[in-house]
Amino acid sequence: MSMRRTQRAPQSCSNCTKRKVKCTKVLPCTECLDRGLGSSCRREAVVVKGRVVNNDTPTAPTKDELQMENVRLRNRIRELEARGGQEHQAEIGGTSLWRRQ
Repeated sequence: MSMRRTQRAPQSCSNCTKRKVKCTKVLPCTECLDRGLGSSCRREAVVVKGRVVNNDTPTAPTKDELQMENVRLRNRIRELEARGGQEHQAEIGGTSLWRRQ
């Protein structure tokens, strides 16, 4: 099966294109996530100006990745506050700008 030739690479995922619904154009898109098809959310590989274009790179981080980054950043803030927070707190009047949860 040969790849389709076109002038522009598709922005919508294959599932939304087949269903003829609005795609959010991020991978995985909201429509696919709502339908439980997040793992199969892909864009069609096409030939544009003689080059194979495959826009399957995820554009939005997953919820788990965001949560892990959030935990990592909170730990880093705590570490920095413990290391140099005394000097910083003295500069701003002894009140911390970060809420602890």
